[in-house]
Amino acid sequence: MATIKRGRAYSGQRCAHTPHFAVFLCIASALHCSIALGDAEVLTASTDCASALAAAGRVELTACADGSIKAVAVSPLSCPSSSSGCPLTLDGGAIVETRSGSAFLRSLSAEVGYPESSGNTRYLRNIQHRCDKVVQAEVGAGMDEVGKRGEIVWIRGTLGGNSQCEASFNLTLRAYVNDGSIQVEVKTEVEKSRSATLPSSSTSTSASASFFPFPSPHLPAAGVEMTFVTHHDEAFVGFGAQYSKLDWGGDVVQVLTREQGVGRGRQPLTDALNAAEGFSGGNRHTTYAPMAASITSACRSFRASHTLPGEVDLTHSHGTFGLRPSASLRFFEPLDASNGGVEANKQGVISGALTFTAACSPAELVQVGSQVAGRMQPLPSWAGEGICVGTEGNADDLHGNITRLRKGFSAPITSVWLQDWVGSMALPWGEGLRWQWEPSSSPYGDWAAFVRDLYEKEGIRTLSYINPMLRQLDAPYEGEESMYAYANRRGYFVQLDDHTVWTGYANASLIDLTNPAAVEWYKQVIISMLEGGVSGWMCDFAEALPIPSSPYSGSAAQLKNNYPLMWAKLNRVAIHDFFSRCAANSTYASLHWPCHHFAEEEIVYFMRAASPTSPGYTSLFWLGDQLATFDGHDGLQSALVGLQSTSLSGMAIEHSDIGGFNAIQEYGFNIHRTKEVFLRWCEFAAFTSFYRTHLGTSPTGNWQFYSDDDTSAGFVKMGKLFRALREYRYALMKEASSSGLPVNRPVLMEFPNDKEVWKSSVTETEAMLGDALLFAPALADGIKEVKVYLPPSAKWSRLYVGKECESSGALSDSTVFLSGWVRVDAVVGCPAAFVRHDMLWSKHLLALSFD
Repeated sequence: MATIKRGRAYSGQRCAHTPHFAVFLCIASALHCSIALGDAEVLTASTDCASALAAAGRVELTACADGSIKAVAVSPLSCPSSSSGCPLTLDGGAIVETRSGSAFLRSLSAEVGYPESSGNTRYLRNIQHRCDKVVQAEVGAGMDEVGKRGEIVWIRGTLGGNSQCEASFNLTLRAYVNDGSIQVEVKTEVEKSRSATLPSSSTSTSASASFFPFPSPHLPAAGVEMTFVTHHDEAFVGFGAQYSKLDWGGDVVQVLTREQGVGRGRQPLTDALNAAEGFSGGNRHTTYAPMAASITSACRSFRASHTLPGEVDLTHSHGTFGLRPSASLRFFEPLDASNGGVEANKQGVISGALTFTAACSPAELVQVGSQVAGRMQPLPSWAGEGICVGTEGNADDLHGNITRLRKGFSAPITSVWLQDWVGSMALPWGEGLRWQWEPSSSPYGDWAAFVRDLYEKEGIRTLSYINPMLRQLDAPYEGEESMYAYANRRGYFVQLDDHTVWTGYANASLIDLTNPAAVEWYKQVIISMLEGGVSGWMCDFAEALPIPSSPYSGSAAQLKNNYPLMWAKLNRVAIHDFFSRCAANSTYASLHWPCHHFAEEEIVYFMRAASPTSPGYTSLFWLGDQLATFDGHDGLQSALVGLQSTSLSGMAIEHSDIGGFNAIQEYGFNIHRTKEVFLRWCEFAAFTSFYRTHLGTSPTGNWQFYSDDDTSAGFVKMGKLFRALREYRYALMKEASSSGLPVNRPVLMEFPNDKEVWKSSVTETEAMLGDALLFAPALADGIKEVKVYLPPSAKWSRLYVGKECESSGALSDSTVFLSGWVRVDAVVGCPAAFVRHDMLWSKHLLALSFD
């Protein structure tokens, strides 16, 4: 049995009047109270409960021996009487509460499975026993251990429920004021249920066989569940990168970092790929960046510190069977089969905190959340000055495209992104990158000279590509061996439980970022890219860590959702170390020209995978590998939704692959990028943080920026619009770095008390760039107008998007005001975008011109 940490002990005394500086606790069933000196409010008492006033007297905390808890705002927040409030208010001021007589915390035993193929991972779980009743408990109150947060209440005891389940637990409830908001932290430590043991044989039972209808790991696991009351019509948004919808009320959010999938519910494509290629189609739950964190329409939020795989279950968030609606968070940790069933976590407990915040608006909740997630820094000025041309091939092709775009269309090209800088090779699904991160096979010749010439002669920066995997190649790296062989011989790769190296991506293996020697070596690999003169790179993958596996340190389950954070940190440290070397060693600086031309803050790396605290270590995010279509499952519309969900989750600076990434020309499908998809995606990208193309998985089958003159003109025009917005966008990035407010955001963040903006008809069709510009992308083939909702509490005028659009009906006139649901012209090349009057940047945007 694990040892659960004990709170402060209290001696029984008869209840008596106590001064205001005493902590006063009564356990009514025993008619005793306990007194502990400290600068605190007087406690009140009820049957088998402990209560305290916390957060400078603004919150009453209650914890009861039946495991129930409640935190109620005694006085309302001091909110402005403007339109910043939410459509719902907290019932009775309760920031968090459980159903009467229902325990907040439960211990679970389960069977889980995470069958994986090339990072495409299923999330499977079957709860076998639930310790959901408190069979023995003590409650108490007092000052927290360090005395910094003031008063706390606590419960410690044993959970049960049936003869097969028992687990001790410890729960602490505290509250504090944070920049005007109120935060309530529920810190828990629960023993892994003693019913969670390994089966006597590896043969699955009929129950587990029905739960796992195909070969997969059968992993006995311990789990924790936390349940709290919700509103009947409370909306839940955020949760990291979510593409299928913004509000997840009534559904389940799966918290497992993995490949996004191709199709994600688009049928019959998704089912075909899931059947043929090991879940590569995914579903509505699959994402690179899931987070157990949400903002709700009641102006509250919650954020879990747990990083284990799990879920946020909102299926009962709108009520069921006459019960008050509720939400549950569950997290699971497999037991270590290689150690006879002893937990990989040697403490034998699952610990963490669930923090609830009440504030005046979603914007304030985003700001508070960014304090935990980390605040992103503004991109360097060059990134906003124009177009990043993503292409591949060779030096002649590149120079030809640059010359054509600049001379023929006056394109403001600032950078090129060349993912094939390492060369390509044949893979089972076609041509792919070599994944040996050095340029000996670069199609651009002398890579360092090529990059320097492009910068010094053309004024164009170069971005490259890297990921935390290496492919098995014959090419030399150190002497006779390849980079893969070098790493493998030193034990730098993630190993499976049988101590073989995982090779999940076509003979590629994953660097074990828990191994300090591997991290130090891979840092030098990244520094070598900087020495070659690049100004940034796509920082790809980070979601493939398999469960089960045997990392150098820790358990795979504990690291799975944290691997993206480790990958982001490694890149950040490598950049810093390179420029530190430049500053400290003149000889080193003389050998590497970037030391004299670039600064640390000018380097941009962009990631798709993320952990909850990745934003503080990442310069730019991108939305991942969408299908080159319009649809809401995996196309342009899903990117629009993802742009908003990430903005609510701390990922304040975001963009996408223009035109989408995936094309499918197998299994009877012929899905490729069309001219209209490409041009409409350009319109969308102009209102995001970075304007970058990608040739996609079918460079010859997809429509590209160079496919015809009309496409090149449209691509460059939106690049010029993107450039014209640079001052406004940079101000938003500065705001993001200081306050956490995102560059892009859902309309509900600016108009939260307008119930219309919480509906899918708005959240899945429009978004905002800052607080002063709203845009509604065209999301279907052949349309010439869009329907858009402009909140009536503001005045709106059409943004100027080009002189040819004025005659097509997209007239920009600052004296013409629009509001409510309107239908506006939006032919290709004339996106529907609107300026909100009476904001700091309104006049600047209304005067915008870029022809």
